Amino acid sequence: MPKQVATSEMKLEACNKLELRFKQFGLTVTDITILRVGSGSRPHVARVNVDGQYGVVKDHSGCDPLFSRLLGKLLTRREMRALYQLDDVEGVPKVIRVFDARSFLMTDLDAVPFRGSVMEKDQWSVFFPKLETLIHRIHAEGVAHCDLRSLDNTLVTAKGNPAIVDFVGCFRRGKNWNILTCWMFRRLCAVDYSAIGKQKKAIAPWLLSSNEFIERRQESVFSRLARNTGVIIRKLARSMFTR
Repeated sequence: MPKQVATSEMKLEACNKLELRFKQFGLTVTDITILRVGSGSRPHVARVNVDGQYGVVKDHSGCDPLFSRLLGKLLTRREMRALYQLDDVEGVPKVIRVFDARSFLMTDLDAVPFRGSVMEKDQWSVFFPKLETLIHRIHAEGVAHCDLRSLDNTLVTAKGNPAIVDFVGCFRRGKNWNILTCWMFRRLCAVDYSAIGKQKKAIAPWLLSSNEFIERRQESVFSRLARNTGVIIRKLARSMFTR
């Protein structure tokens, strides 16, 4: 199903809701730019100035009311834990301020979505090795993203460097003695790396290596299982907790 395109009316309504939310906290918010209108299982995401602090706010109260009440706190907590764990990794947002259990402010990476980026061929050839290095750094800190196949979660900064956002569906490495979670973590890290092939195919297919080309045609059973499981869970959550 294609994603719903946010209209100007929807964005204005989202702006008004965010202003009301911040007033409840006794804060003044200005310069609101809506990046994503919340609906269903998706939170409001917007660039804002909150009492002089510029950043990006993510607010799960913008989801469907039932979804927000049941899962909003959990999803916000999951993402913030991952961001705190990745605080030293450049190319990942930093938590600036927590407003309540469903909303927080993070740094603005001054980046645009990977999907709509336009760069020269030689720039892409530099970009993808940097992206692989960034993914490696994230894994080294004990976090697997798990949703890099979505082109919306990889950004390109103003300097042409990669950035990665939306860690709500991530998987964090367990203790060394926990054989199952460590095994799962390694497999999900491999899925993250395999997503680079999909991104190259979508943006810079001439950079696909012969191995990546074969992997794109013959996805591993685990990769398909991980992706399909995520799709099923999201569909179930939306059908159960949204209108």
